[in-house]
Order: sequence, then structure tokens, then C-alpha cells
Amino acid sequence: MLGVHLILALAILLFQPPQQHEKPVLPGSPGNQNPGSPRPATPDPVTLAVGPNCEWISQNHSELLPVAQACEAALQMRDSMPNFICDLKVKRTQVIPVLAGGSPTVVRREDIVTAEVTYLNGQEQFGNVRINGKPTDDANAIHTRNWTSGEFSPPALGVLADRPIATFVFHDEKMFRHAPHLDFDFLVPQPNKSWRWTFFGRVYSPAFHGSLSIDKHTGFVRNFTMMADHLPSDVPYSRITTSTDYDSVAIAGLGVYQLPVRAVIDACERGAGGCNHNVKEFSSCHRFAAKSRLIIDP
Repeated sequence: MLGVHLILALAILLFQPPQQHEKPVLPGSPGNQNPGSPRPATPDPVTLAVGPNCEWISQNHSELLPVAQACEAALQMRDSMPNFICDLKVKRTQVIPVLAGGSPTVVRREDIVTAEVTYLNGQEQFGNVRINGKPTDDANAIHTRNWTSGEFSPPALGVLADRPIATFVFHDEKMFRHAPHLDFDFLVPQPNKSWRWTFFGRVYSPAFHGSLSIDKHTGFVRNFTMMADHLPSDVPYSRITTSTDYDSVAIAGLGVYQLPVRAVIDACERGAGGCNHNVKEFSSCHRFAAKSRLIIDP
């Protein structure tokens, strides 16, 4: 049964460790702005020149220039991302098929998990975890029932920077929230380091496909979706999909960053197994301040 013995981290490695070199001061970054006047931490991707780390995307396909610019912006965001804290709310729904009186039906189990997620030096940490409003000391509480992490990395960085494994294709242009968006499909074969799952002590990186939705005016990624492909028979799932929505979020005193606002994760077991549907919402992001205590000798 999902969420009992299975500790599925689905650790989406869309972030990379912080670089060990001096970070450039970007226009609008905390080093360039007045406190209380949030400004973009990076320029709009449409204004960026594509560098050598991302030019492979559009080198022979001019229609993919917005994807290459989004890649360039993601790399800059990785180097300028501050330490911060956000509130997290997860509505977890588990649908389990059962027999009742000889007839098939389903049992739904739902709970609400809340937590504080801290983005600290390129890594995510969870604290103050509550299940249905009650504090829990269970160290595995945040890892059960298809918990995922990695959303606070720059949008789609793992795929955009996975040179030259990923392939991209322009799909179409559409209006979304009164703004034109460019949709691109992508494919990532095995082996890759972009999406990693951990279950039963085993690490597995599947082939997958998905889509990027990019705001045509600003160039920022607004949605990033992944769907697993060709799952081997020893993987207990037949379908796994994740979809994350991003927006411009102001962090007081730091600036405006492209952060996740909502994520949806679906996972279904093989055969007649159950399905999990998790909806994550992020809010109230603010500056991280380390706690310290001063001890003065008498």
C-alpha cells in the first residue's frame, strides 16, 4: 500500500549544488537594490544573450531561442538565489480500490500536511511539520505518500542544463491569464541525472517527457510538467506525473524571484493498486534569518 512501507522521495533533482565561485552581482539582485524595494533578481530572459552553457538548445533551431534564454536565466537564478523560508501546504489524497459486498469500490483517504520549507545554500529543509494540524515527531512523515522536493530550484534547470541529453520541440502558442505563452515539448532518455526516485532503498532515474510553458513577453517558465516513460516491471508504478506552476514572488528585502506557487503530483500503482494525488501550495515566503545565542562569560 502506498505510504506505508514505500518511502518514495521522488527526489526531483532539478537543483544543483551552489557553485563554489564568486557569485556575480546581477541587475536587481540584493546587492544592487534598496531594502523594501523588491526588484527582479535576474533580468527577463528575453533580454539575455545565450551563453555557451545553453546555446546548444537553439544552435540549429531558431524557434527554440526562448528555451535557450530560459536556460540562461535559470543558471543566473541558481547563482543569485538567497536563503529564504516559505509556508507549505499539501493536500494528500489516496484512492484505494477495494471490494465491498462483492462489488468493487474505492476508499479515499485524505489529510493535510503543513510545514515550513527552508531553501538554505541550495538545499531544501523541512520543519514544523503538522498532519491535520497536529505536530508530528515522525522523521519519515514528510517522505511518505509520494512526497517530492526540489521545486525551489530555478524552473526546469535540471532539464535545461542536462546538455546535450534533452531534446526540445516547439508545440504551440496560446493565451493563458491574458498573456501569450509559448509551449515546448521535451524528451529526456536514459541514462540521465534530471529526475531521480528513491524507493525500497533503490535509486532509479527514468526516461521521461514533458512540457515547458514560457511567458512570451518575459521569457520566464510558468509551468513545468514531467511524465515518466518506459517504467520497468520491477518499479511498482505504472504512471507518475508532476506539474509545477511558477510565478514572480516578492521576498521582502531581497527581491523578486521565480518560485513555485503550486505543484501537483500523481502516482498510480500497477494493476489494481491505488493512486496518490498530492497538491502542494507555497506561500508567505520571507528572508531566512539564522538563530544565534550570545554567551558572555561572567
